[in-house]
Amino acid sequence: MTARDGWDGILEPGETVLWQGQPVPGFTLTARTITMFVFGLVFSGSAWFLITIMVSMDEVLLWMLGLPFLAAGLSMIAGATVWPPYLQKYTWYTLTQKRAMIATAVPLLDRRLDTYPISTENEIALVDGALQTVYFATGVDRRDGQEVSFKIGFERISDGHKVYRLLCDIQAKAQYPRQRRNR
Repeated sequence: MTARDGWDGILEPGETVLWQGQPVPGFTLTARTITMFVFGLVFSGSAWFLITIMVSMDEVLLWMLGLPFLAAGLSMIAGATVWPPYLQKYTWYTLTQKRAMIATAVPLLDRRLDTYPISTENEIALVDGALQTVYFATGVDRRDGQEVSFKIGFERISDGHKVYRLLCDIQAKAQYPRQRRNR
């Protein structure tokens, strides 16, 4: 790849792109999305119920207090169902012989490039299906004083088997580098 391909200042000298792709936009049902959806449904449903009661009682100020709670519940529902496919449209994946990269460029939001070095310490996993996910790193979130780990990878890709093999090859080369001959 050359600088005019958009990689100027991103790729290290000698680093080449082995694979590029994008997630196939769509909805993935996970425990997290179900939890967010159900909680958002209960939250917004309760707020709507209270708003309708206050409207019937002609309590203008009280029903207006329910609007932020209704909005919060609806945003949880949208965050579980609408946001992930939208974000996938603006996400790109890149794999080089040294690292994996996940780039996002959502309109009106900041552009972001996350890079993950590929080494022998990385646990690589393939989740097979109609669309595959290849995990290659682990992240940690700190919530309420506790650490919660999560997997990082190329999600919802159609050529996951190829990417998995490339990652395994990169790890094998890192583990057994070619020996130099002394002359």
